[in-house]
Amino acid sequence: MTTRNKIIDSYCPKCESMTEHERRGRFVTCQACAFTHPVVRLRLVCSWCATVMDDGTPGQPTTHGICPACSEKLEQQIEEDDDDDLDR
Repeated sequence: MTTRNKIIDSYCPKCESMTEHERRGRFVTCQACAFTHPVVRLRLVCSWCATVMDDGTPGQPTTHGICPACSEKLEQQIEEDDDDDLDR
């Protein structure tokens, strides 16, 4: 019985970009350049408040997202703006 390897988006140190990778245990193979390397996790920082959400793999680049607290504030702000638009 053959198990299919999972395809994930991961950072490739050779391509220096996010690409699709085939995961094989603790290693991944880049679909773009066929480079096999350990799984690399980028440092994840909230773009809104600069909270570090994931330290990632030491020495790797930083990427940005939005933390749950800022996401909730933004959703509330959008709802309030939508309500204001309906009142006009």
